[in-house]
Amino acid sequence: MNIKNLIKGLLVILSNYRRLLKNLLYFLIYTVLITGISLVITLPLWYAATEHSKGYTITVILLLIILTGIFLVRHLREWVVSKQKSGISLTAIILIPLRKIVVFTFFILCLYGIIFLFSRGLLLIAISLTAGYLLLLGYYIFIHSKNNESN
Repeated sequence: MNIKNLIKGLLVILSNYRRLLKNLLYFLIYTVLITGISLVITLPLWYAATEHSKGYTITVILLLIILTGIFLVRHLREWVVSKQKSGISLTAIILIPLRKIVVFTFFILCLYGIIFLFSRGLLLIAISLTAGYLLLLGYYIFIHSKNNESN
């Protein structure tokens, strides 16, 4: 081995250590930045949630409602346009979701009624209505929905 090869090897080792230390420094800087940003966001939210829980809850619920509304309006517009392009009339476009909402509400109210009957101790009536509810729900999901998809 000559001195030239030793210096060359030493330079390779030093450049690799320099790159490793540079990457480690970037990692530490990113970690500190992420921690700082997280603290700036989290601490006020934590303070508001602990000190002003009612206001915080109302604010979060309102934000969720607003964001859900924006999401629904955006996707509803796309859905209506796609249905109109496929040749469905505006009346049918309006009736499709309304029918689904009515059916969903009906099944939820039936479920609440059955739970109410169980809670009042009317077991025979509740069990018979549960069987009918499951049959009706099964018909709607497995037969009615499949027939409407094929038409």
